[in-house]
Amino acid sequence: MKIFVAASLVFACSAFARTPSPSANAKHPFTFEDMMSLKRVGAPVPSPDGKWVVFDCEDVDLAANTKISHLWIVPAAGSESRRLNPTPNHEERPRFSPDGKRLIWTSKATDPTQIWMCDFDPEAGRLVGRPHQVTSICNGADGGIWSPDGKNIVFVSAVYPDCKDDACNKQRDEDLKKSKVKAKIFSRLFYRHWNASTEFKRSHLFVVSANACADRSTGKMPVLQPSAAPRDLTPGDHDVPPFHLGGQDMYAISPDGQEVAYTCNIDEVEATSTNNEIFIVPISGGPPKKISTSPGSDTTPLYSPDGKYLAWRSQTRAGFEADKWSLMLYELESGRLSNLTPAFDRSIGSFAWRVPFPIVLFTAEDHGESPLYAVLTRIADANTGLRGVEIVHGPRLHADDLICIRSNALFFTRMSAAAPNEIWKFELGEIPEAPFSRYRAPKKSDRQLVEVPVAPEAVTHMNDALLSQIDMQPLGSFTFKGANDEDVQGFMIKPPGFDPNKKYPLKFLIHGGPQGAWGNSWTYRWNAELFAANGYVVV
Repeated sequence: MKIFVAASLVFACSAFARTPSPSANAKHPFTFEDMMSLKRVGAPVPSPDGKWVVFDCEDVDLAANTKISHLWIVPAAGSESRRLNPTPNHEERPRFSPDGKRLIWTSKATDPTQIWMCDFDPEAGRLVGRPHQVTSICNGADGGIWSPDGKNIVFVSAVYPDCKDDACNKQRDEDLKKSKVKAKIFSRLFYRHWNASTEFKRSHLFVVSANACADRSTGKMPVLQPSAAPRDLTPGDHDVPPFHLGGQDMYAISPDGQEVAYTCNIDEVEATSTNNEIFIVPISGGPPKKISTSPGSDTTPLYSPDGKYLAWRSQTRAGFEADKWSLMLYELESGRLSNLTPAFDRSIGSFAWRVPFPIVLFTAEDHGESPLYAVLTRIADANTGLRGVEIVHGPRLHADDLICIRSNALFFTRMSAAAPNEIWKFELGEIPEAPFSRYRAPKKSDRQLVEVPVAPEAVTHMNDALLSQIDMQPLGSFTFKGANDEDVQGFMIKPPGFDPNKKYPLKFLIHGGPQGAWGNSWTYRWNAELFAANGYVVV
């Protein structure tokens, strides 16, 4: 099925909209104030022992015209969520240390943002002691991840590409601030993304020792010796990672903690290029090695749990942002590169390795949903190496932000047109060839294992109470003929109290593409439920 979309517009057909009367069950139509009261749940971060899930959650304050994110925690089995760190500071991107006894996150306790750390009690699910800074780099730090050996933390910072140390970057900022000349001259693209200027800086990956932290009694950073200061892993006049609008990390650390894989576009005119490439570099520093080969975009590298392979998403055609995403597999020892999903007629979304099997779990948009899938792998022979042999279909829902831990639990975010993200989990089956099924021992009369139905389970319920008071309407699907007599899928939401014997004004949503499509997903920008709540039929 092909979906054709055009420029972003909203058309209102007919004359006037009428707000429906409240329904008999006391639920009320969705309002803008309701939408701004919803908590915006981030990606799940399960503890290594599988007992807890930490996540960031953003709140909107309409009166103050602000958004602020805090850290929350919930038992992985599901229960009431609670604030993890009672602070007024903006905090996001929590990450557990490999042993589960420390937690890092990005905090706005300082300006600019820095990486902070605190000890964590795995039994009580609470922070222990006082949070303290890990970084004090002048241009700020974000995107921190642990090395699997627990020794280092890799993070992102925007720096001047010709500066060799933090002192140079700090002096350059101070000189620009003091200068009476405020005009900026850009001689090449990119110079701005949306409403933010690049300020002549480049995003680079840095590494710092996990023990190069602030005094735990004060939370303040000491003056670090040059050997303990963060080291630039990706020097040069290129962004690592390239500009992106969220989603899976575009860099990763090998299981032995000795290597970093990252995404970078090194084309001369990057503004017109989609040719992101995958590189690997020793975490100790040194020249990078390019391992991707496609003229299209290669991104989001992720090491297999055994460290033998590196998987990433790849597009084939140069310059085509809407090309199909395939799942590539690179064997680190031999350098063999193969496509795990050559015949799969959908684009790969978020993905994760299943622990400990060489199986990749992923999402892919399909008929308005983003279901779970798994690609089963097998080594055919020594010459071909690991290959994808079968795609297994999982639950039909709209999933994202996949992460799998050793307890065979797959955590992910789930949304719909009627509800924003919450965190869910799926207990994977013990049989590698059937990850989305569970089996019980057969009875004496049975000759084979008996399949037991398994459903995803909600872990968080951050918005249940508010949504229970709102008269959300179901999303309907229909098809119609488009160009070349192809079937095109459309969606419809009717207003609360819809009467099929009456005429209603229509709002027709046509959005930019072809990178994406409307579906059973939530958005705060063009929310169909909010349009429908004001008496419109929304298509």
